Amino acid sequence: MSVAKPPPAVPPLESGPASRGDADWRLAALLAEHADPRDAVVALSQAFREVSATAAQSHRAERRTRERLIRAQARAERQRGDLQAEIDWLRSRVAGIETSTSWRLTAPLRALLTRLPGVAASLRPPLRWLGWALTGRLGLQLRHRRRLAGWRRLLAGDPLFDADWYRQEYPEAGADPVLDYLTVGAAAGRNPGPDFSTRFYWEQNPDVAAAGANPLVHYLEQGRQQGRPTAPAFQPRFSRDRDYDAWIQAHDPVDEAALARLRAAVASLRRHPVISVLMPIHESSAPLLERAIDSVRAQIYPHWELCVAGPVPADPAVAALLRRHADLDSRIKVASLGTGGGASAAEGAALDLARGDYIALLEPDAQLPPHALYWVAAELDHWPDTDALFSDEDKIDSDGFRGDPNFKPDWNPALMLGQDAFAHLGVFRRPLVMAVGGFRPGFSGGAAGYDLILRLASATTPDAIRHIPRILYHACARPPGADGGDQAWHAGKRAVEDHLVRLGRPGTVSRAPGGGYRVDYALVAPPRVSIIIPTRDKLDLLRGCLDSLRTVSTYPDVEIIVVDNGSTDAETLAYLGGLASVGAIRVLRDDGPFNYSRLNNRAAGMATGEYLCLLNNDTVVITPDWLGQMMAHAMLPDVGAVGALLYYADDTIQHAGVTIGMGGVAGHVHRRLPRGEGGYAGRATLTQDVSAVTGACLLTRRALFLELGGLNERDLTVAFNDVDYCLRLRAAGYRVVLAATAELYHLESVSRGPDTDPAKSRRFAGEIDYMVAQWADMMHADPCFNPNLDLESTTPRLAKRPRLLPEA
Repeated sequence: MSVAKPPPAVPPLESGPASRGDADWRLAALLAEHADPRDAVVALSQAFREVSATAAQSHRAERRTRERLIRAQARAERQRGDLQAEIDWLRSRVAGIETSTSWRLTAPLRALLTRLPGVAASLRPPLRWLGWALTGRLGLQLRHRRRLAGWRRLLAGDPLFDADWYRQEYPEAGADPVLDYLTVGAAAGRNPGPDFSTRFYWEQNPDVAAAGANPLVHYLEQGRQQGRPTAPAFQPRFSRDRDYDAWIQAHDPVDEAALARLRAAVASLRRHPVISVLMPIHESSAPLLERAIDSVRAQIYPHWELCVAGPVPADPAVAALLRRHADLDSRIKVASLGTGGGASAAEGAALDLARGDYIALLEPDAQLPPHALYWVAAELDHWPDTDALFSDEDKIDSDGFRGDPNFKPDWNPALMLGQDAFAHLGVFRRPLVMAVGGFRPGFSGGAAGYDLILRLASATTPDAIRHIPRILYHACARPPGADGGDQAWHAGKRAVEDHLVRLGRPGTVSRAPGGGYRVDYALVAPPRVSIIIPTRDKLDLLRGCLDSLRTVSTYPDVEIIVVDNGSTDAETLAYLGGLASVGAIRVLRDDGPFNYSRLNNRAAGMATGEYLCLLNNDTVVITPDWLGQMMAHAMLPDVGAVGALLYYADDTIQHAGVTIGMGGVAGHVHRRLPRGEGGYAGRATLTQDVSAVTGACLLTRRALFLELGGLNERDLTVAFNDVDYCLRLRAAGYRVVLAATAELYHLESVSRGPDTDPAKSRRFAGEIDYMVAQWADMMHADPCFNPNLDLESTTPRLAKRPRLLPEA
């Protein structure tokens, strides 16, 4: 349902300081302007909101300015470092020149030419060539210039050098990016493009670094043919996100001051569980493995062990570094599977090494921030009955740049059948892992953890699965296809299919439009559903809705109750009269004032269906089995309400779940996203738990609806009654699910029209006040919407002020 706009604003209050007398005078003036004191209060409230909005806008502008300064400072620091490297290089060149034989021989001539500047300018080029000839360096210079010209052609003709990207990333490079990279850029650590890392290539190939060779030139001339490991295999799929860079500096700093505070907090923990970090390795890169192990050893929480297992490494450097780390730290255990062990066996071997209270999974190319295990231990200290917990994550590239953050909802059973929304950092109680059989053969990498958490979820309760809304895992940024591709997707599909079998829910798993998994359920003995449709005139809308129900929808047992709220149009009345002869359609006349809650409650009282579907008259069915897909969730004993994926007529999303607190009270996330696009983290097209769904299409059990008193027809006559009902369901222990496989068009309350008159505006203001007072604890803590995401935008984006609990 749409919500009305507030009434026209009264003259704004002054935003500056005001005395109590000024406020009293203002109130007296408003009372004089309005005969009804309630109108004056509404006007005063509107003026207050205007002042608050102005203050908020000023605050946002101040934050944007601060973020721009942070980004400018970061860029200036990088430029300073590059310039310092260039200065050091030039100084070394100057020192070499000043100690050369040619410099000493030409000293008298230079002294003479300083007195004749015009002659000096014309003679400088031939004298330079003469000097090279006299010192025997002419041939060297000619070869160097020919080499430089050849390198320029080599780089300019290869896609690994991206001149446009280079200019954008390093604006100080000048007009010739190729020459800059060849002369000073590589020495300063600049990358020639998004798919090649200068520093990474040097780290992988110490002989190249020792020879002082240009990394990209060496790779193109020799490294590619020699099969040397290169940075492109580990480069990110994301471009540098300056907004995320600024967000990290503001809200996720890993500096010594922050770590010192957390180190002190470790001692205050009542429990110190040992966390076994499992690292299965298979064809791992030595430099990335080194970084992963170093990230574990850098943890400020000391009660851990690292369990590394896998086949005998083909790379001797990997075996050497494992031996070295095991010798340096007794908490590191290494097990070899010989030469026959595969990737899926490595998980089990690492688990066999573990002796901790909990296990955590770490990929051999990923990294943990130094405070990761502290936050895990702190959560377990506060919630000792936890059986599993997970954190948010992002990606990190070979240069240490972070991007592509994945801020997740709390434990979300429905979403878990569409994607692994648990993943990294995933932590499990070890005895429970052993009880469910550990890792299963045939599942490796990400699929192993996905399969494990789905099995573990069947052996515990939702309350025992916790979420830490912090970035505690940096996955390796990989190019497309390097994450296992179809093989990994099919392994995840099998994990979902097996879980459906355990749940006793027959269904077909396929690929969702935006990625992930789509489950189409098969119903057995579907019960009757009563579809309730309030309406007033607007015959074209009602006819379109009913025609789609009768000709498109395939659900076998429905009754339709049309609630006519005072239609006066003759054609509409004739049409409603004719519906009496149509089977399974009844018309309920209600000439009272529009009260959406009362209309639905009256119809629910006379309904014969076991389930109720509240449906707007401006909806049109898209998916023939829409009601069957919703019923597959509604029939679960722990589900109280189910909503559908709704689109505007232009095929953009109108409703994909309701987020509490968004826009002040409640808003529709992913609104206006084109149909078929995955949205944030691919979730827009996936079935998932949400805090509320719109009453434009809401399915619920009739007995439960009546038990909770239906919709609130006293305090919420028009707006937010659907949200309030869903929140009451959740408070009673029931889940609310968005069934993304059920799709309809929704023209959004066209027949009711906008709320612009003063009475409706007062009613709407009262409904807002009721919701804010009744559900105050939810307004900034929707468990289905991450506190690091912004409530001011229906498109998920970084929150300027994350809604997190204090650090310690």
